[in-house]
Amino acid sequence: MPMSTITVAGISPTLKILGATQQFNYTQETSLFQLTNSFIPTGLIASKLNYELRNNLLSGFRWTHLTESTDTYGSLTLQSFVNAQTFGDDILKFNNSGISIFAPVDFNNNILTNGTWNGNTIDVSYGGTGIATTTPYSVICGGITATGALQSVADLGLSGQILTSQGAGALPIWTAVGTGTVTSITAGTGLTGGTITTSGTISLSVPVSLANGGTNASLTASNGGIFYSTATAGAILAGTSTSNQLLLSGASGAPSWSTVTHPSTTTINQILYSSANNVLSGLATANNGVLITNATGVPSIANTLPATVQGNITSLGTITSGTWNGNTIDVSYGGTGITTTTPYSVICGGITATGALQSVTSLGLSGQVLTSQGAGALPIWVTNDSGSVTSITAGTGLTGGTITTSGTISLSVPVSLANGGTNASLTASNGGIFYSTATAGAILAGTSTSNQLLLSGASGAPSWSTVTHPSTTTINQILYSSANNVLSGLATANNGVLITNATGVPSIANTLPATVQGNITSLGTITSGTWNGNTIDVSYGGTGITTTTPYSVICGGITATGALQSVTSLGLSGQVLTSQGAGALPIWANITSSVAYCNLLISTPANIILTTANTYYKVDGVSTTSLSNLFNTAVSSRMTYTGLNPIAISITASLGFTLSGNTTLITFSIFKNGTINSTFCAPITMSSGATQSISLTCFMSVVTNDFIEVFAACDTNNRTLTVNTMNFVTKQIA
Repeated sequence: MPMSTITVAGISPTLKILGATQQFNYTQETSLFQLTNSFIPTGLIASKLNYELRNNLLSGFRWTHLTESTDTYGSLTLQSFVNAQTFGDDILKFNNSGISIFAPVDFNNNILTNGTWNGNTIDVSYGGTGIATTTPYSVICGGITATGALQSVADLGLSGQILTSQGAGALPIWTAVGTGTVTSITAGTGLTGGTITTSGTISLSVPVSLANGGTNASLTASNGGIFYSTATAGAILAGTSTSNQLLLSGASGAPSWSTVTHPSTTTINQILYSSANNVLSGLATANNGVLITNATGVPSIANTLPATVQGNITSLGTITSGTWNGNTIDVSYGGTGITTTTPYSVICGGITATGALQSVTSLGLSGQVLTSQGAGALPIWVTNDSGSVTSITAGTGLTGGTITTSGTISLSVPVSLANGGTNASLTASNGGIFYSTATAGAILAGTSTSNQLLLSGASGAPSWSTVTHPSTTTINQILYSSANNVLSGLATANNGVLITNATGVPSIANTLPATVQGNITSLGTITSGTWNGNTIDVSYGGTGITTTTPYSVICGGITATGALQSVTSLGLSGQVLTSQGAGALPIWANITSSVAYCNLLISTPANIILTTANTYYKVDGVSTTSLSNLFNTAVSSRMTYTGLNPIAISITASLGFTLSGNTTLITFSIFKNGTINSTFCAPITMSSGATQSISLTCFMSVVTNDFIEVFAACDTNNRTLTVNTMNFVTKQIA
């Protein structure tokens, strides 16, 4: 590079130095390059020495040393200027009092870790508080707007008081725990103890009456027992040692357990049948099948008919309609053996067991009675003879005394239940039913609908069923709902099967529906037998496993069709099953506080290779968890929030470490979800092998599955960071 040599002798007014490079070379132990302005400033004119750095546009920066007449040191100012202006914009000014900064300062995203701020109050919008003073020990709250200055709670509260919200738009206040304004307590309905103004005891009036929501009785518990009401109080029907019995209403009395047991569950389309005496079970269904019975009468749904049914498909069944015009039907065949009768006459049996029926000879006279003539003769009508009664005494339930001549015997009304009466004055209801209340007889009004059944009430009056039943049935009929609330008898047929037509109407037939017939040889549902094949996978409705841990909780596999898994342990009494998030089985854990916290420790030294300068690497080592609630530490040196609600947390990371290499700048940062939280960095200048300690503290909000880690970076390639200890603490603050 070209050099220039300068000889200076009497420079006036300017000196121009040509060449691309000029050098000042010193060989003395102490050297000095000095610019001196010997002008003596006055009260009107200051001494000024300018040192400018210009570019080809005559623009650049200027250092100005200005000395007033009263200055000892003067001031040194850095300015920017354009077009060779003699004035410019101040950037930085030094004087004996300090430094003044006139332009924004860019610290290249680094954080100042020491020094004292003596400038103006920093507003909230710039990460400050907006206030210059606080009340010692007071609680600090947000301002009245999103960027308003922070506020202190008005007072410090008293020992034991709690901070209580006053709602939006107001600061919280300190209040006493559990204080109130109650001055007296009066015992109300169902309680005793009077009015208490100082101290006393309010007690329950026992037994608590039915009107007050009690049972009006002192009861003894019975495991599995049922509460019911007597006429005056509650009672407990003792539990039964037999599962699946039904509760039956009593006849205006206590309910009872049925002798018959019912299945606890059924599957769709099952039919209930008695699989044993007093045991109802579900009969497994089958597609396109018919109900059949085997040689011992056990029913089942099948696609093939019994041999007897199949062989009689075309046989003649029972005649169920038509008019008889044949010979007289003898008594031995269910007939009368006669073709005519005397109108209004009494019909009697024939002279033999199968002989034709006979009519009593005459019709009798009004008031006559039919009198037997003994075996082998028809009865006859005769006039009733007078008796020989001489006196009548009024017995139980009657009044009128003993009558020997004439008098009146009257009925004591209403006739008591004990005397065979109803103990009530009743009004007839055509078709009505007599029943008993708690003290007397009553009449349930007749119903205008025929063939309804009488249903028991719940310790009260009976009622008519909505469903109607057939008045008669024929042998072997099956009852079915021929319409809503109408039970009818389904006509039977010999050697038939129960089928339904295309609209679901049942009947007994000797031919199968086409769908059934077409599937006689097809494979139906397997309803019996034992599976001894390979393990059935989840994708085919199985579990994919052959054993389970007794009493363990079963969870899904690691994929949608993977084999089911058992939770590792059975847990301890009182523990709850706690999710570990996606990709992990839940675990049994003690119920803990709802406040989230975590303490993660690295006690075994961990080496982290910082390969590339100014690139962050995770501080990762063998970590242990001493305390944790609502945080998961399954991933090494990471805290993952598992709570359901967003929270605010405080984070502190205290580290002891060494770094290889000399005079290297290292920075530690708190990362959330793999991204730096640049507000909380701590750059430190290190020497090789020197042991250093640092503590980071920050605040942030987290939601479910947010995770927090500590990262480090240095400004030099290929440095080894050895973390000897790390205490990583997170705690919920809101």
